[in-house]
Amino acid sequence: EYRAQVSVTKQKLKGVLSSNPHPTYMLDKEGEVLECNAAFEKLFSTRISKLQGQRIKDSEELPEAFKKLHSSDNSMSHNLTASKQREIDVTLADQIIHSLKLNLQQYRDQDQKHAGTVGFIEDITALKQAQKTLEQERQTFNDVLDMAPIAIAMLDEDDHVFQANHAMTERLKTSEKELKQSSFLSLIHISEPTR
Repeated sequence: EYRAQVSVTKQKLKGVLSSNPHPTYMLDKEGEVLECNAAFEKLFSTRISKLQGQRIKDSEELPEAFKKLHSSDNSMSHNLTASKQREIDVTLADQIIHSLKLNLQQYRDQDQKHAGTVGFIEDITALKQAQKTLEQERQTFNDVLDMAPIAIAMLDEDDHVFQANHAMTERLKTSEKELKQSSFLSLIHISEPTR
């Protein structure tokens, strides 16, 4: 009966594997590869037949950084299930360094005993590159803003200054820190006309 329960659980997880667009793999309770989906095979340029029945740490088909996360029974559960997610950089068959986010989830049998682990991988290389590009563009914008000869202050939705360039602080003879503590309206003095 125990084997039947585990078999049903494994069949459900195989359905998850085949329908998941992200690279996904399934390990038994000893950490041996049971299944992986086509996206996993494509990511690592391998086939399930080369992985099935062996531990990831022992595979010649997988990158060292990925194998290192699975280097021992205890480290895998300690390193990944405690935090649930881990990011690694690996060089794949295309000779490009990819940033991968790995999420391991344990699956249990009907008696709530550990029956194995499912690993989900997301290639976040494009996301990290976009974040890096955004940060570079933000820095370029800040440099241009600070070099501008005219006084410029940037305001939030409540009209509070959140950034001011060098020309603005020079003209008002104050620091950017002091400007950030005030609203734009407090910077404007409207004089009553004398009669």
